[in-house]
Amino acid sequence: MVKRIGEDEVLLTKTITDADTNTTLKFFLEGKELIENLTIPTLKNTKWMSVTFKLRINATAVETKFVAGDMDFVAYVRNMNTMEVKKLNPEFRFTVPANQSFVTMELPPVGESEHYTFDLVKKGTNEPAFVSNNLDKKVSLGFGNYGTFYFFNPDFSTFIPGERIICLLSIAEETGGDNYDEIFVTPSVSEIITSWINFE
Repeated sequence: MVKRIGEDEVLLTKTITDADTNTTLKFFLEGKELIENLTIPTLKNTKWMSVTFKLRINATAVETKFVAGDMDFVAYVRNMNTMEVKKLNPEFRFTVPANQSFVTMELPPVGESEHYTFDLVKKGTNEPAFVSNNLDKKVSLGFGNYGTFYFFNPDFSTFIPGERIICLLSIAEETGGDNYDEIFVTPSVSEIITSWINFE
């Protein structure tokens, strides 16, 4: 049985036999949510990569607050050497429904020196999905100039063709702009949990 320390509620029950001696019990527990299994869509294109994630909206936000409602990830690709930014054509938007646990987005490949970055906007708009808690700053869209979407699996990576990763995303806040009075909010991989969940 799996329980939280100091609590009686049983979160997960498993029958373990001698054959399971070398088997790892996999599950993800955060707050009151326990997930043992996930069904992840098969990649439509093996050159692409899927990211199944849970977005921790307010876990790491300090200077900003989420507006609420559905949110779109708008993708940009930035070159790590030249810092040149390009927007995908056609535009790549991925909607994260409100109150959704894990969702899966599929990303087309990028070059070796490139990585993704995303603006977070209200669904169907180009308005930031966050507002500032600081009267001296405003939330602006970075249009690919802020944020870096990378992960360790186990080595540093920005893209792995054909890979299906499961992770937790947190909110990253960067101050910038001509007068350093703007906040740019982007998603950041805080933890890879692929090894802790059974998926198919």
